[in-house]
Amino acid sequence: MVDFGCGIGREAAALAGEAGRVLGLDLSAGMVAEARRRAGEGSNLAFGQNADGLCPVLGGALDLLIAIDSLPYVVRVDGLDAFLAEAARVLRAGERSFRIGDGTGFHRRRRA
Repeated sequence: MVDFGCGIGREAAALAGEAGRVLGLDLSAGMVAEARRRAGEGSNLAFGQNADGLCPVLGGALDLLIAIDSLPYVVRVDGLDAFLAEAARVLRAGERSFRIGDGTGFHRRRRA
């Protein structure tokens, strides 16, 4: 699974025990460094910077993509269409679901 806009990695770390592999991506090198520091070594959890907004995974490789608190920033730079296209590309056919949320406990599931 991928946590798009992972920030300091809270959600990615919380889900790491439930997923085979979790990749947290963020535009900010500082956020990625802090997420790595908090996560420590030797887990199924990795973090990377994605300055281009793309997911460095093969098409159809993901079961789940989450974006908690990051979509307002995507919308602000008029990137929602590109984000949705990238989500559709990386999510496994038939399993095309992702979760978005605003950090207040509201979450929505969408099938592409």
